[in-house]
Amino acid sequence: MSVHALQEGIFSVGLDRRFIPISPDDPPARGALKLGISPFLILRESRVILIDAGLGEFSEGGTVQTMRDHLERFGLTEYHVTDIVLSHLHYDHIGGLAHRENDWWELTYPDAAVWVNRREFEKTLAADRFYDEEKTQFLHFLAGRADFRPVDEGPLPVPGFHSRHIGGHTEFSVAWLYHDLPEEATQADTLSGAGGTDSASDPKGRTYLMAGDVIGSRGAVRRKYAAKYDFDPDAGMAAREALKAEALENGWNILAYHDSECPVFRLTGFDAREGYLIENLPETVTQ
Repeated sequence: MSVHALQEGIFSVGLDRRFIPISPDDPPARGALKLGISPFLILRESRVILIDAGLGEFSEGGTVQTMRDHLERFGLTEYHVTDIVLSHLHYDHIGGLAHRENDWWELTYPDAAVWVNRREFEKTLAADRFYDEEKTQFLHFLAGRADFRPVDEGPLPVPGFHSRHIGGHTEFSVAWLYHDLPEEATQADTLSGAGGTDSASDPKGRTYLMAGDVIGSRGAVRRKYAAKYDFDPDAGMAAREALKAEALENGWNILAYHDSECPVFRLTGFDAREGYLIENLPETVTQ
């Protein structure tokens, strides 16, 4: 069982929401942000799991082939992916679920169950428009063809996974906690080992926290802020501060989807002047 960050790319993203690829050493355009995109691959004995699905074709010159190439390094194809766990339904997190390589929409991972918060799913599908006409068509295709499995808070049928509603970035954003449990683990084991009411410390670093854009990078750990682009900036800040403290206390590894350098790290301490101390885990990153 192992966890890997699959870096889809690094992008300059401005107010127009266009994702323009740049090299790791390049700065973003003036007034733009530098964002990485890294879905996370979890390999278990009987499952191949992705946490979020990348941009796919929704970046400038984007393609789902990048993710296929990453999977190939592990001896896998898109048909091996059994489960996709989503933090929220913004297009930079779900764009890789489908493609138009043959001029029509097709599922990128046709055999995967797609797990998503029930209220996030219902609210997104109830809207008249998903960003623009192209993305609205994309979402309607997914709603009709993908194997969505809307779920509420709590443990998943996927061993080791537990969801917690945190809100903030979207109204129903979730944090996923993944505990590296044996295949025969029970739901009770998942609850107690991955952030449930009986959560204990994890000195061996076997629990992973993925909180979408609430903790999207190491920068989110280093400072306290309310993000004006969030659905509820104050709720996002409160969730971020609480999760950082909990991650340090319990020894969790953090999966930061938008970090452009090292999206997997852990917190090793807190200094009154420096803030949270970070240990990067670069061996988990596939570029």
